[in-house]
Amino acid sequence: MARFSIIQADSVEYKEQILEFWKENLPGTPPGRFEWMQENPAGPAIWFFAFEENKNELVGAVSIMPREMVLNGVLIKAGIVGDFMVGNNYRVFGPALSLQKTVLESMSTYGFDFVYTLPNQASLKMNQRAGFVDAVKLVHYVKPVRSVQYLQKYLDDKLAAFIGYILDFVLKLFSKETYVLSMDVFDEVVTVNDSFDAIWDEIQKTETSLMVDRSAAFIDWRYLKNPISTFRIMTLRSKSEGKLLGYIIFSMIDGKIEIYDILSLNKSYKDKLLKKVIHVARREKCQAIYIRLVENSVDIGNLRRFMFINANNDISVLVYGEETSIFSEWAFSEGDRNS
Repeated sequence: MARFSIIQADSVEYKEQILEFWKENLPGTPPGRFEWMQENPAGPAIWFFAFEENKNELVGAVSIMPREMVLNGVLIKAGIVGDFMVGNNYRVFGPALSLQKTVLESMSTYGFDFVYTLPNQASLKMNQRAGFVDAVKLVHYVKPVRSVQYLQKYLDDKLAAFIGYILDFVLKLFSKETYVLSMDVFDEVVTVNDSFDAIWDEIQKTETSLMVDRSAAFIDWRYLKNPISTFRIMTLRSKSEGKLLGYIIFSMIDGKIEIYDILSLNKSYKDKLLKKVIHVARREKCQAIYIRLVENSVDIGNLRRFMFINANNDISVLVYGEETSIFSEWAFSEGDRNS
């Protein structure tokens, strides 16, 4: 039976092998993601590699992406375990479990208070065997914007278009955002500045949830420099002072909007930002808007008022380290993932 050794090493030395693993396991991942992972403001990604000892062949890899988080004003260093890849010939009796266990055993060596991962169904049991435990369930909510695409699954195109037009009109008539007006200023931006640091500093003074860093440097790296997806940032500023009151970050792919983050000084500003994105979706003829958040989030009731419905696509966040009680207040957003 093959024997495997697990090492932590400089990823630059194994860059070409990582790119090959991505082609095999994560097709479509752009090569530029490798450099992007090294430019993380919280620190470069830490890579672990598995070798088959007899052949000295690289057969697996996994990364930890550092993330700075804040809880009640205290800085917490977290890490996202991802890019978990094992060669085709070694997936049954290979190094998968050993890779995961080594990562967890090395966590404190690199100064992490905890690490977390969002596994797919194929790796969930293995992650749990390694030592990860369930911490947070994420629920996926969707707001249909153009119902014709859904109706076409059950009706012919002409009938779906006719009923869809009427249904969309009725939904718009009764939707909360139709009647929310704003005297403030919306602006879609392609750069971030000190005002993003200012709002983040202000929110940290009163926020009691576990939150990932939202400094201007992080937003610039996480979204504007991301090589995988194109993100859009819509800001809300006061008309009188120009103060940043909040922002919403989203992507648009194949006619669907995915909201990655909303940060605002109060609930009314969050409502205005959500309303604005719904207007963008209608203007650009999007099919639907999606948002993922923790199952006990106070924002779920508000989403329902905006006619979002449960998409029945729950996923779990697994963690290792720290007392699990701190995760009950995790203000998890789609931006807390590693891609």
